[in-house]
Amino acid sequence: MPRGSHDFPEWDAAIRAYLDDMGALQRITSVNTVLAYRRTLELHAEDAEARGVECVKYATRNDVKRTLERWTSSSRVRAHSVLRSFYRWCIEEDLRVDNPAEQVRQTRRKNHIHEFRLTQDEVVALMDAAITPLERRIVYFGTLTGGRATELTLLRVSHLARTGSVHFSRDITKGGRERWVPVLPELEPIVREVIAGSRPEAFVLPGRHQTAALRRGQEPSPITRIYVHKVLRSVVARAGVDPRTTPHTLRHAFAAHLLRQTRDLHLVQHLLGHASVSTTATIYVGKPSLDDMASGVVGFSYREAA
Repeated sequence: MPRGSHDFPEWDAAIRAYLDDMGALQRITSVNTVLAYRRTLELHAEDAEARGVECVKYATRNDVKRTLERWTSSSRVRAHSVLRSFYRWCIEEDLRVDNPAEQVRQTRRKNHIHEFRLTQDEVVALMDAAITPLERRIVYFGTLTGGRATELTLLRVSHLARTGSVHFSRDITKGGRERWVPVLPELEPIVREVIAGSRPEAFVLPGRHQTAALRRGQEPSPITRIYVHKVLRSVVARAGVDPRTTPHTLRHAFAAHLLRQTRDLHLVQHLLGHASVSTTATIYVGKPSLDDMASGVVGFSYREAA
């Protein structure tokens, strides 16, 4: 039976129904993504309700603007995307006739992502500076699988069950795009260390109380992205690498250096889990790296040229 606006007079019911539908259609598959969508929509509901709007039917473009002002840069881009998707669903469900999020000028992503990428020597320095098991796992899995920070926090020992591969399953990947990444030689000892004596349900990047939780037969909690950033900052400082290095920088290093060695853009696309090769080409490998530029100018000399 078709649903109408009378079925969802309040925000919370509409948000729940939207997320349920997106999950059923496999458009939202990751637990973290669901939580992020829910948080964005709940904040938007707060902004609208502060103006006395209790139903999605009466929200306006000004309510959307008010919500987007909570974020800057890429976070605002993501929030705008969530709101556009939500209101498109509202139209499909006859909850309203227009999309106020599409009446707001599209948020532009700042093009800062190309500005800093690790050189090959810097990646090696990070690997050498990683001392503790957790530090080594963050650096090695980040630079040798290209996993996103969220994917790495949700990666379990069971994802390493297939010999020679790291399985990024639908439930932990962006957009539900499953992929398999070969275990590269430098990652092999780390994988053996992770698998040795570990239960399949254990996380590869263990939280503080994982061992105790597993001993009690409880579901362990994943490590937070904030803590992963904190641990990596210590390694970065020890290695003497640019402090702008983040877990996502490790993913960019994997993409850039893999392309330098293979020259296969489609291979890099699939290993990164991108829906379109244009994303790989324009965002991850669109500009030459410092290594490319250094090798390109080998032999250049004003005096010799004269």
